[in-house]
Amino acid sequence: MLIDFLDEEATNVGDCKEILAIPSIKLWIKWGSKFEDKLPLVKARYDFGTEINPEELVKLLTDERSSWDDTLMELTEIESVTPEVSIIHYVVKPPIFLMAPKDFAEKKIRLEKNGVYYGYHGAIPEAAFPCIKKYQRCETIYSGNILRKEDDSYVYYTFSQMNLNVSVY
Repeated sequence: MLIDFLDEEATNVGDCKEILAIPSIKLWIKWGSKFEDKLPLVKARYDFGTEINPEELVKLLTDERSSWDDTLMELTEIESVTPEVSIIHYVVKPPIFLMAPKDFAEKKIRLEKNGVYYGYHGAIPEAAFPCIKKYQRCETIYSGNILRKEDDSYVYYTFSQMNLNVSVY
């Protein structure tokens, strides 16, 4: 059921506005989703060709995020529920000077089925992992990704809808 949801959500861009289209990257946006109707939902498709090792790419994008993401201040696995499910906490630099760093507490699900890699993130209740005072809690409404081979290319789909708690006047 989760795999079906991720497949559908990643590839269904019919009601999204395409904002970038180059041969290896496509980006879409729409306002709202079936889970939250006011925040933007961003979707992307990256074509990596054949010059990658899919296991290494998944490892780089997930387990080794701190080696390349300059916005990441902290990433901690709070609890490993099963080999596929864990609870994580991470902190990112604030988008604007004078704002507090943003923190997220999420359930993370990683699955592999028939050579296709799936990921899903969603916020956990604040009561399960209270916000640390020096940070501003943000919420991942939902986020997912898929890496699979299509024709002769490895294609990475990702989508996310988050409440970053940034007020716009």
